[in-house]
Amino acid sequence: MSMPLPLQGWLTPVWRAPWSHRVLLTLGAVSSVSLTAWITSLAAGHSPLIVASMGAAAVLMFGLPGSPLAQPWPCLAGHLVSSAIGVACARWIPDVYLAAGVAVGGALLVMTLLRCLHPPGGAIALTAVIGGPQVHALGFHFVLLPVGVNALLMVLIGMALHRLLPGRQYPLPSRPLRPHGVNNPPPQARSGITDEDIASGIRELDHLLDISAADLEAIVRAATRHAANRLAGGLTAADIMAREVVTLSPACSRQLAWETLKRHRVSGLPVVDARRRVLGMVSVADFLAGMDMSVAGMARRLFRLRKETVATLMTAPAICARADQTLTDLVPLFSDGGRHTLPVVDKEGRLVGIIAQSDMVAALSASRTA
Repeated sequence: MSMPLPLQGWLTPVWRAPWSHRVLLTLGAVSSVSLTAWITSLAAGHSPLIVASMGAAAVLMFGLPGSPLAQPWPCLAGHLVSSAIGVACARWIPDVYLAAGVAVGGALLVMTLLRCLHPPGGAIALTAVIGGPQVHALGFHFVLLPVGVNALLMVLIGMALHRLLPGRQYPLPSRPLRPHGVNNPPPQARSGITDEDIASGIRELDHLLDISAADLEAIVRAATRHAANRLAGGLTAADIMAREVVTLSPACSRQLAWETLKRHRVSGLPVVDARRRVLGMVSVADFLAGMDMSVAGMARRLFRLRKETVATLMTAPAICARADQTLTDLVPLFSDGGRHTLPVVDKEGRLVGIIAQSDMVAALSASRTA
């Protein structure tokens, strides 16, 4: 028997993650809460060591580190303003039920005005009202210790622990410079949905989103790519790659690598080991990077020229394409990544071909006219 549609929505899981990530995130939450409680105890004296909202903050910080609600400003400012509003309501509104409601509602209003919405802020506002004599005795000192200290420690510990977790970033990184060192949008963003389009779409909504604009942009780009693959089908990397590939060994000299690039009139060559696994790429840009054109610099280069090898020159690890990837999947690697050549590898990571920008242009042109 099929489940009624509304009930299906209620029971739909919100978030999935592999077990390895779940274990790491659990350890992060355990460590952050325990360290926050311990460090606060060194300065808190007889005050509460840690407030309950830190548990919710840890869930956000480690379960949804990309959420705008979990970032340092919402965590710090949300806790401070919410606890201050809660203390004020506890002091000046005699009826505890009304004080509790006004504290949570007031905290929500002020957090939205200050753009620091943080769900645990509602919990800390309520705690200030119903926390009992020990909390009430602290008055507005409750805002700074333990709440302010807890929130600051949670953010600092969270930032430190996320550096130890593979593939995790906290806080949200600022938008990096584009591959060519300037802030021009990548080619796909200029010819399709732009950042401004996404920002305009967000502004048209009548509710807040628990997702960053950068993540939403990445989802839109990925969805567009998958739709193009589904509608166009067709060519893969294996179909358009050059199968006879000139390669370099890591022990190859710098001078021989340069001469090989010139002889074959290419901008980059893959560096492979004895099993043809790609170790890196050597390009003209690698030779130009960091060149010192002073007399002393030129003399040092002439002295080192025979000693330097490709292993010290190459860019590693190399970004490679899989043989079964479609042309639509390859476009961002070229256009957004600033690359001119792309090695193609099999399932074992061995080099099977190479694709140049000219190969992509020819294939895309042929697919449009077919």
